[in-house]
Amino acid sequence: MSGKSQLIACSVQGEIRGYDSTSIPRDNIQHGDVLRELFSKKQVLLAELKNYSADPTGTGIPANTRLLTEISVSSGSKISSGGHVVVSLSTNNFTVIRCATVFAEGIFEGETFVVHPRADQVTHHLDIPLVPPKDTPLDIHIRAFVGTSANKNQFHVFEVTRQLPRFSMYNVANPDAKVIPDSFVTFRLNEKPMRLEAWQNQNFLVNSSTEERGGEGPSSAEWRISLTSLRDGSMLQLKYESGTMTIATPHMGIAADIIQSLAQFFNLTAIQSFAEFPNVYLNLRDLLNKVDELQQNAAKMSANVADTANVIRGLIVQAEDSRLLQYMKDLRECYSHLQQVNNDLIRNYSLRSANHKELLQTLRNINNIVQHASRLRVGKTKNDVASLCRTAIANKNINLLIKTIKTGEA
Repeated sequence: MSGKSQLIACSVQGEIRGYDSTSIPRDNIQHGDVLRELFSKKQVLLAELKNYSADPTGTGIPANTRLLTEISVSSGSKISSGGHVVVSLSTNNFTVIRCATVFAEGIFEGETFVVHPRADQVTHHLDIPLVPPKDTPLDIHIRAFVGTSANKNQFHVFEVTRQLPRFSMYNVANPDAKVIPDSFVTFRLNEKPMRLEAWQNQNFLVNSSTEERGGEGPSSAEWRISLTSLRDGSMLQLKYESGTMTIATPHMGIAADIIQSLAQFFNLTAIQSFAEFPNVYLNLRDLLNKVDELQQNAAKMSANVADTANVIRGLIVQAEDSRLLQYMKDLRECYSHLQQVNNDLIRNYSLRSANHKELLQTLRNINNIVQHASRLRVGKTKNDVASLCRTAIANKNINLLIKTIKTGEA
């Protein structure tokens, strides 16, 4: 009756109702963003349907296709000459792996690593070499492109996430090349060898043999394993005997990482250790002597700068006097001398800057040694060692510093 178009509804009971746009609740009106979202989903489904229809054979990969992963270590192979971790991908049927992308934080120079073999080298198996720069657990995210043939344009993407253990860059040492390092750290540990094997299996990619475990069965009271670093070829020996754990390695940082890992795994709240690292102590003496030398050089250079500044001020005053008195010859000589002094000042600044950078780097190296020494302990002793070491450095007492690192006590 109002002249507007209405929707007429008639029920089976004979009831007739009319509805116009004003009688429809606004909450039921489909907004534009909802329509756009539905349209976007429609386009995705159409694109997926088109991909399935594009296969002229009408066959894709079998429904039971699975991507199998295996992680191992290698001292060198065709894909990488140096030591590395190998992530092996394979399928459980006739399908092939065309390529794979790997994302892992802190391993690659770029964001991801892509393995894309040539078409004639594509098989159901693909090896991915990884070289973790640090001994930290890493999550690696893998996307593998699997298809029935390398010449296909469409592949099924499998996504899988695996974790690399903390000490993945170590391999079992060659029995003929086992040389026990003269640097080691020892501490008391009341654990069973079977528990140590559980820790090893969680943090390494190697398994110790029965000979290395020191016997068969849970009654064995000894446990040991000899490893080789895949980064620099250095030896690492772990030995547990009569309640004493010995970690032999030339790197104090590696020993500290292992102690912290053991403390975390066994929920240890206190560890007091004895550390013997002769090369580190010699290096520490050299670093402290170098700090004294660099600080003396810095003091001499600062004094030279002060003297040069006084000379420059005097030359400027002399040049101004010559200008006012119209002594042009003396004025030119003053400015020539001033230029030479200024060039010397610039050269001295470069030397001071290089000396300062070298001093900072030396102090960082000393601080790293102190940090490693403190991490050789757990609990209150850890903080005490760091404090005692810094006090010894401030007092320039090298012998006390080395004693503190060795025993954890002043």
